[in-house]
Amino acid sequence: MARKTKEEAQATRELILDTAETVFLAHGVSRTSLQAIAQSAGVTRGAIYWHFKNKSDLFQAMVDRVTKPFFASWDAHSTNSAVQPLERLRTNLRMGLSLVAQNERGRRVFAIVSFKLEYVDEMQGIYLQYQRDRVRFMQEMQFLLDLAQEQGQLRPQVSVRAAVVGLDALMAGLLRNWLLDPSVFDIEGDGMATVDMFLSGIAQ
Repeated sequence: MARKTKEEAQATRELILDTAETVFLAHGVSRTSLQAIAQSAGVTRGAIYWHFKNKSDLFQAMVDRVTKPFFASWDAHSTNSAVQPLERLRTNLRMGLSLVAQNERGRRVFAIVSFKLEYVDEMQGIYLQYQRDRVRFMQEMQFLLDLAQEQGQLRPQVSVRAAVVGLDALMAGLLRNWLLDPSVFDIEGDGMATVDMFLSGIAQ
């Protein structure tokens, strides 16, 4: 019985997170209350507070469902010494584009973070976490580009820091512009062609 109760609790938690994604995307984070999420999910506010301390905690858990597996895969690829650093970087960037293109949950969460979130009041802590994740993303790119430079894979005049800033801006622009109107370009095909053009421009 205890095992079944634990499974039911986990199912309720997932239902709340799934519902939060839908409601946040439809109405924005600041305009969405926990009561609205509870009503949409068909649960009580008490059920939400059983799993989450507040809206900020719920929001972070929703983001973590997407970002933690992504960073785990990124780390696995980044440390694969059998593959050249630039190819590892390319694989990771392709994985980022695919996360939004092929994964509905990833697409919803990225759209919410990009367009439906104001970093005010209770969500200010989320801004700090977002900054930490972004810094980590840039640090991981710098790690691989530093390796590529050490191995003579980059043109002598290339600044690794400038390359990191450029790739960060390129990825953010591709993802956000595609989410605004997916019909304008193919995020995976055209997106990777753009990434490849950037990487070929810095490669030796």
